[in-house]
Amino acid sequence: MAIYPVKGLRGIALDHAEVERCGLAQDRRWAVVRPGGVVWTQRDLPGMARIGVQLEGAGLRLEAPGQGGVGAAATGEAAVVEVWRTRVPAVAASPEASAWLSRVLGTDCTLVYMADPAARAVTPDLARPGDVVSLADGFPLLVTTTASLAALNAELGAPVPMTRFRPNLVVDGAEAWDEDGWAHLEAGGVRLRLTSACARCKVTTIDQVTGEPTPRLEPLRTLGRIRRGAAGDISFGWNAVPETLGTVAVGASLTALHR
Repeated sequence: MAIYPVKGLRGIALDHAEVERCGLAQDRRWAVVRPGGVVWTQRDLPGMARIGVQLEGAGLRLEAPGQGGVGAAATGEAAVVEVWRTRVPAVAASPEASAWLSRVLGTDCTLVYMADPAARAVTPDLARPGDVVSLADGFPLLVTTTASLAALNAELGAPVPMTRFRPNLVVDGAEAWDEDGWAHLEAGGVRLRLTSACARCKVTTIDQVTGEPTPRLEPLRTLGRIRRGAAGDISFGWNAVPETLGTVAVGASLTALHR
């Protein structure tokens, strides 16, 4: 289980988390934006993967190898984030944090915070009334399975870790690609609706420790051979939307309800 407090930066592994309407608590509520407010991601700046994040009260601490670190807090100054052609109100972070990120990433950028987690709707063609998402690409949660990763790695010359796919929840004990048939997952009082296979991009080819692309564009090239849908999308994992809220924990028993 993991959250990614700043979209595109390194994640934080957790042993339990609160499921909110927009996803796991504190997941992708911050973003690094270029002038004009468009979000930077690892598609644009692979080196974002090298920046670690820690939660500190209502703010963050960012660190990078050889670059020290900086604290970050929302200042209250209004900002706007554009993510996948949707514009969302946000709040700028302290100027020191933005200056540090600009230096580390080598480009002008600003750190911003999404103060209202209900301000952005889920991708319309797959949403229901009340479905909202943070600054994630399109959906509140991403679910993967260890068996599907093992099946993919069996096709690769060099295996990749699950971190390449930046999931929130990782399911153990299923068969490879079982998730393609799941309609819902339930754990305790939490119920998730699986909406769509997650289309993958070149972020999967970026080493999440070094920030360097993998030679031969793996695992995306192999996924293109074994996981290409009718519309041409390459997929791994499933997007999900919470239907009921509560706490999820590592080791919890899951029930999968099939389509």
